[in-house]
Amino acid sequence: MEKLNITPLLDRFRLASRELYNNHFMFPSPQELGAWDWRENFDFAENALFKAMVIYPSPLSPAEYGPKNSQILVSPNTDTTPAFINREYGKSHGYWDCPITEIDRTATLYFACFFDFDIERQMDNQYALTWIEQWPKNEGLIGRYALIEHQYLSYYFDIDGLT
Repeated sequence: MEKLNITPLLDRFRLASRELYNNHFMFPSPQELGAWDWRENFDFAENALFKAMVIYPSPLSPAEYGPKNSQILVSPNTDTTPAFINREYGKSHGYWDCPITEIDRTATLYFACFFDFDIERQMDNQYALTWIEQWPKNEGLIGRYALIEHQYLSYYFDIDGLT
């Protein structure tokens, strides 16, 4: 499989997204009038930012930010990496307490979005929300979401998928 490394695009987007939120969309208190409306406005802006900084300068097909994106492969930079795996299939929220706490390079992972546990505070985009598409060593976890710290990951586009 020939892959194009798009990590620099995701790195720049990650930083731009968090700076945009922290400096222009975050309220001192989530109870403040209109704070959740501002969060929804940020989601709209973040989607546009993703398209401008990741989709358009790459060979990726148009896609929304947030849902699983099967065009963006995620690969751990080490043989194994710490991960929080959701206890339920198909859920990108809830409980991240699966007893398996590491993912290895044999897993096929797709990118969904960057993630922070607490959206009421400054955003860091510390984690990548990933979808477990295949994992020969742990087939029972296929179809679950996993959170992996961004610092442990690289992101790729499958060039072979263009043909």
